[in-house]
Amino acid sequence: YTSSQSGITYESTNAAGCVHTETLNLTITESTAHTTVAEACDTYTWAAPLGNGQTYTASVSGITYESTNAAGCVHTETLNLTITESTAHTTVAEACDTYTWAAPLGNGQTYTASVSGITYESTNAVGCVHTETLNLTITESTAHTTIAEACDTYTWAAPLGNGQTYTASVSGITYESLNAAGCVHTETLNLTINETPDITNPGDQTACDSFTLPTILGTNLTGNEAYYDDSQLKGGQLILGPITTTQIVWIYDSTLLNNDGGKSELSSLGKPVNFCSDEESFMVTINNSTTSTEDITACDSYTWNEVAYTESGVYTFESENEVGCINTATLNLTINYSTTSTEDITACDSYTWNEATYTESGVYTFESENEVGCINTATLNLTINNSTTSTEDITACDSYTWNEVTYTESGVYTFESENEVGCINTATLNLTINNSTTSTEDITACDSYTWNEVVYIESGVYTFESENEVGCINTATLNLTINNGVTEFTDIICDDLFDINGDPVQSIDLNNYLSIAANDEGEWVSLDTSGRLITGSTFNVIDLENGIYNFTYTSSLGCVSNLSLEKDCIVFPCSTADDISKVVTANNDGVNDTFRVGSLAGDDGGCKYIVKIFNRWGKIVFESNDYKNNWGGYHNNSGLTMGTNNKLPTGTYYYIVNVIVPDGELLQPITGYIYLGTN
Repeated sequence: YTSSQSGITYESTNAAGCVHTETLNLTITESTAHTTVAEACDTYTWAAPLGNGQTYTASVSGITYESTNAAGCVHTETLNLTITESTAHTTVAEACDTYTWAAPLGNGQTYTASVSGITYESTNAVGCVHTETLNLTITESTAHTTIAEACDTYTWAAPLGNGQTYTASVSGITYESLNAAGCVHTETLNLTINETPDITNPGDQTACDSFTLPTILGTNLTGNEAYYDDSQLKGGQLILGPITTTQIVWIYDSTLLNNDGGKSELSSLGKPVNFCSDEESFMVTINNSTTSTEDITACDSYTWNEVAYTESGVYTFESENEVGCINTATLNLTINYSTTSTEDITACDSYTWNEATYTESGVYTFESENEVGCINTATLNLTINNSTTSTEDITACDSYTWNEVTYTESGVYTFESENEVGCINTATLNLTINNSTTSTEDITACDSYTWNEVVYIESGVYTFESENEVGCINTATLNLTINNGVTEFTDIICDDLFDINGDPVQSIDLNNYLSIAANDEGEWVSLDTSGRLITGSTFNVIDLENGIYNFTYTSSLGCVSNLSLEKDCIVFPCSTADDISKVVTANNDGVNDTFRVGSLAGDDGGCKYIVKIFNRWGKIVFESNDYKNNWGGYHNNSGLTMGTNNKLPTGTYYYIVNVIVPDGELLQPITGYIYLGTN
């Protein structure tokens, strides 16, 4: 069958030997075919499902590809392909000022500057893209203005000018030509025509002494016309004032041409090369007036040119000289007169006047020539006064001041002064100088020393003045060393029982209570039976009970001191059970170096201490409103002058300690004595 059928039957025998009737209903589907005729630019891809998916860059014909159609049969597609190509071109253009890139190949835009690589796409004759590239060179038209000045006429020369000749000034005249790039060049002419000056020569001139130059006359003068001392071609200089010597005078006027743009070239003489000018010259002859001077000195009067003069002065007389100018004669006249003078003189002892010596008062006269050559009669009214003398005998100690001069040696001295009549008084001093004396004594004593009825209890340098055998002062100096033991007092030794770290100590060195002056070469003796005094100065304080322990110390100089140590600790309300120091030995050995109040460990629970320390005379030597256990034997009272470097002397001092607890309550003051060893 080649076409569809329906109801076709066929009989046969089945397995049972019976008739089997088979009916055929047949559908016949046909294969298909088609031809694709295509055109493309540059490339073409034959797309599925009908095409083979390949890309073609050249024309082809009769290419087939089989696929399955909708009925499931073979579909044969035939490709007839025409490939056409895109095109490209470069336009290389040159233009003046502007360029319009015209369609259809250009974009229609107008350019005023050079460009390169500008592209524009359009459709070519075969319907593909055509790419046009523009490489453009814009050359510009040019313009320039010629600013020119000329004398009388000017020809505007080619190639930039029009070749015409002008006799009058013009402005804004233009002429077009082609420049080097082939574009239009427009030249503008601004022209100034200057008229050449014409100077009128005044002719030769003659004058006396000086000649004032007249106003310059002429036509077409510029206003810059002037007189010169030479031709401008020779570099003549400007004449600014009258002519005073015979010379040729030049008149010059010019109009400077700036046709080189305002930069006129200068000649070797310094004058402009480009100018419109006129120059004239004439002779000026100067004849001189004359003068004469005569100096005359006369007595009383003098006659000159038939005139009598009786007074000094400067007189003149004019006449005509040989060249017809004025001669001026000058007379410097001095008229001198006889003179008199009177002199009142007071002199001492004598007076010499005009080589004569006078010793008595009187009136004297003397004639001489005065300073102007005439007679001078001098009168002297003379008074003679006499000089005086005096003598003084003086005895003094060490020095004597006499008439503001101090003398330290015996001798005879004189001093001159004015007496009551204005003459010299000579005073004589017969002076005897006696000298003061000194003596020095070095003394070492125990506790005190009596010297010149004064008892001294402290080491120091003391002086005593008395009268020596010549009636002057004798100054005796005592260098006194007082060796002290320990001042008798009871020291509460709670602080001494602990080291600087707050740990208990085994023993106390009693020598720490000695002053330096007492030295430590003596002997300590215990006055009780505690048996705690070990070898030398060592005091055993292990498990020491409260109580008083007494000692005596005898120094190597025989000075005896008593020491009482008391263990009686004070417990402050806001600190651990510590005490107030009873002795301070500020020698930096770590023991008793400062006056301690409260806890050794500084654990005072917020207590504040106000401390005042007094000397034996009740003077405050130290005070602090917030004491920090830092007093080491110095004073901070600016009104005190005792000690050196604010260091107080060894001795017993009195203290008052006020305690303020954290809630602000002020407790009952704590008072007592403190022994200070600083020597």
